[in-house]
Amino acid sequence: MPNKEQVSSLQIAFMIMLFEIGSTPLFLLGGTAKQDSWLAMCIGSAAGFILLLLLMWIQWRSPGTDLIGMLKLHFGKLPGAFIGGVYSLYFAYQSMRNVRDLGELTAMTMLPRTPMSVTMLVFLCCLRYTPSGRGPRLYSGCPRSCCP
Repeated sequence: MPNKEQVSSLQIAFMIMLFEIGSTPLFLLGGTAKQDSWLAMCIGSAAGFILLLLLMWIQWRSPGTDLIGMLKLHFGKLPGAFIGGVYSLYFAYQSMRNVRDLGELTAMTMLPRTPMSVTMLVFLCCLRYTPSGRGPRLYSGCPRSCCP
């Protein structure tokens, strides 16, 4: 069995911190709450955590089954396949939107003279490298360079 490289706990901590911050400064989430915006973010995080627990419970009830398989199991073959197709389109849309947002944010803040398509292509190449042997460790090390 090949030796798999591990992601350190510090790298995971930085990834979680940057995930929580995300694009909040860009879109001003909770801005109308003014100094209580941290409460809005905490309530949103708690709601997301409850949803995560619900999804984990559903996964626990159907071990070894992927999302489409669970939908087919619980909704029937044809409706489950249709809902799975809608989910696939939704996830594809979200991933494309995230790449576009990253390109726009990078163009606005760090690389104003670099074409956005180049920034997005570099990001996609980094993501493409992730499934290879050293990819996850390398990719999870990127957020560490962004934090002091």
